[in-house]
Amino acid sequence: MNSRHAAALALVSWCLLVPPIIRDSGNQPRVQPTAPLNEWRVYATFESRGQCEKLKDKIQEGERGLPSSEKNADLKREAAASLLCVATDDPRLKGN
Repeated sequence: MNSRHAAALALVSWCLLVPPIIRDSGNQPRVQPTAPLNEWRVYATFESRGQCEKLKDKIQEGERGLPSSEKNADLKREAAASLLCVATDDPRLKGN
């Protein structure tokens, strides 16, 4: 690996993303795990994918909850199940 490649890798960090929650036609909140990544909310950022995956696992295993303005526990569990770790240079974060 050359020094430019190593420097570029050092600049990449990781984001733990939460899918958007929208209201359907009946005004009920729903998790949108198929929404484009540029519509997801950044929950936390990390220096490595491993750190991101560790927090994701803790949340999904119930050791740590997702903060939410929604009171619906099922909705929070569904959002937690859809968490993603994505590199900050992932082009899907930029949208079209």
